Amino acid sequence: TTKAGPTHELMSILRAATPATCFLALSWASLINPKFLLELTDGVVPKLLMFEAANSRKSVGKGVVAAAGLTLASALPESRSKVFELGEIFSDISREDSAEIIEPLLLKAARILGRESIGLAEFMQIKENLAKEPDGMKLVSSSPSSLLLRRARGAFSIVNAMWMLSIIGIATSLGPSVYWMLIPLRKMLLAALRGFQEALEYLINKVLVPMHKFGVFEVLSWAAASFFLVEANRFREKENQSPVAGFIALTGLAVALPSLAYSTSLHLKAGKGLLKTGTDRMLQLLRKLWFLGTTIPLAMSTQNSLLGTGAVLAAFNMIGFNAWAGDCCYALGFESKSGLVRSNIAAHLVLGAMIAAKWLGSERVVAMLEPFRGGVSIFGTL
Repeated sequence: TTKAGPTHELMSILRAATPATCFLALSWASLINPKFLLELTDGVVPKLLMFEAANSRKSVGKGVVAAAGLTLASALPESRSKVFELGEIFSDISREDSAEIIEPLLLKAARILGRESIGLAEFMQIKENLAKEPDGMKLVSSSPSSLLLRRARGAFSIVNAMWMLSIIGIATSLGPSVYWMLIPLRKMLLAALRGFQEALEYLINKVLVPMHKFGVFEVLSWAAASFFLVEANRFREKENQSPVAGFIALTGLAVALPSLAYSTSLHLKAGKGLLKTGTDRMLQLLRKLWFLGTTIPLAMSTQNSLLGTGAVLAAFNMIGFNAWAGDCCYALGFESKSGLVRSNIAAHLVLGAMIAAKWLGSERVVAMLEPFRGGVSIFGTL
């Protein structure tokens, strides 16, 4: 093998940085000119299923009402005596047509069920629920522990014990015979498993490994992350869909983070000859800058407070704030004394800037800074 030259090493570094830079530019494009981005990707990027906000609210509301009605209507009396009392009330209601007579009967039924009130349709539904209840299990006892105890005792009956002994006898007598009879079948299964293993090894070595080396998986992962960003812009254009857009953008960022780690591990090994000592620390700083530069426009464009808090956290982490988690504990602190001073100064500056923007800025500026309010409230007190 020949040693890679400086040109090859430089190309490897550029290949590692290009997809992350494109994703960063795409996130800023979603803030600066989202309509141009949608026009550019229209007909090229597939669209997810769109849900209209008004229809979704109506359907959700109906589902909540239906679920609540089912829960109330499925209430059953706890004892058989209450069932007889409710049966008498049911027969009285069935014979009456006057609302003045039915209303006191419904109040009486509600008191039996331990409720304040109950409707006529709901009361009639209780009868159907009683008919559907298997073996009256809810009526025998309302305690789950007593029901479990009765089932456990039933498992140790004489018939069950004899049945268990019979199963053990059959297993000890026929088990060895079946084992020797199935030896040819076991050989066939082992041969099939070996064939499957060889096919899997061929697939990995001849298909998946070349796809990994040529960057096919890298392109697919970054394409998926970019797809979620474009889809977040589409949802943002819909009325009352901004919360949905924020979570879609958050999904795209979640896909982009492992894609960034995959790109750096795939390409920077060949480019380490051009990089000097302290590369790891520099790469950590560049990753933090990339995360900060990506979350800021996404938080502003989608008005997602989680993205805004992540951006504030990334900014304070760059200047010295850090966190650590162990097996049974966690720690919050600063990298050094200078990091503590920098974080303290930055906290005062950011908090003061947010207050000034609130009082002196325009409504648009205040709206754009709204996603960062939670993070500033937390880290502004450091």
